[in-house]
Amino acid sequence: MLEGYSDEQAPIVFTFAGQGSQYYQMGLELYQNEPIFKQYLDQLDSVATELVGKSIVASMYANNKSKADSFSHLQTTHPAIVMVEYALAKLMMAKGIQPDLVIGTSVGEFASAAIAGILTPEQMIEFAVRQAEFVTSQCEKGTMLAILADYADIENSLPSGTTIELVSVNFSKHCVIAGSTHDIEQVKKMLSNDNITSVPLPVEYAFHSNLLDAASTTYLSFLKQQSIGPANIRMISCLDTHTVSSIEPDYFWHVTRQPIRFREVIQQLESDGKKYRYIDLSPSGTLATYLKYICSNDTRSNIYMLLNLFSQDMKNLHSILEQIADKKL
Repeated sequence: MLEGYSDEQAPIVFTFAGQGSQYYQMGLELYQNEPIFKQYLDQLDSVATELVGKSIVASMYANNKSKADSFSHLQTTHPAIVMVEYALAKLMMAKGIQPDLVIGTSVGEFASAAIAGILTPEQMIEFAVRQAEFVTSQCEKGTMLAILADYADIENSLPSGTTIELVSVNFSKHCVIAGSTHDIEQVKKMLSNDNITSVPLPVEYAFHSNLLDAASTTYLSFLKQQSIGPANIRMISCLDTHTVSSIEPDYFWHVTRQPIRFREVIQQLESDGKKYRYIDLSPSGTLATYLKYICSNDTRSNIYMLLNLFSQDMKNLHSILEQIADKKL
């Protein structure tokens, strides 16, 4: 429970998702209509361009790419996700919506830590870019698979002695696993035979699995050379579910390698019956969907998302701002 807030001052929680939430043209409507969003995205793009040798914004908003096209090249999507999320957060803050708490999942932890003040925006970009660089150069490709079933119902049916690991249990009928493409294909066939729906995520590597271990030494060596600051906004870790005020740089390896515990974080917040105001700042509203299933039917909290795949960015922004101004959120 967060102390110091009355029901009339329900804490605002910014949430940031990771790989799998990205798509071409994400945030384009805001980029074209909100100068503050464009300003931050362009500033971050300048940093990313120096590191990767190309404009992430130009790649993300390429005229010949639609939302339906696969956007999965890690060295582009890693920085793109955190750039969009950070710019969204800064837009909301410029509009007067200040977070009391930030929560990120996987790569989204970079954006969460930057908004919390633990990382600078430049570090956020470099941490994401270097991770993508080391993973793509040193790790075997793999697959991440979302499964529409209780993990407890399928856990004992998963083949043993494989690369498969649990990434997250997002709610009672949704979990994600990761592993080699061969092993995941075997699981997909098994699930299909049992009439269980599964969907591969648009990710070319098996994050949160042992297939990433080949990059651990190089990435940890890079991280240990970094200096990071204390949090000035409360941040809850989806690695250990605790509020963090300061962390060691190697934290940003562990949040990539270990399972995501977003559901546990939210269950802890909701357990005292307090009202929270969750604003999902991930590209496709992924975490807003999870929140709706994690929170009980009698929750006092409100859940909002800004971006989605249906080009309603400006409409969603105005709706959130109006409801906060009217104290309805």
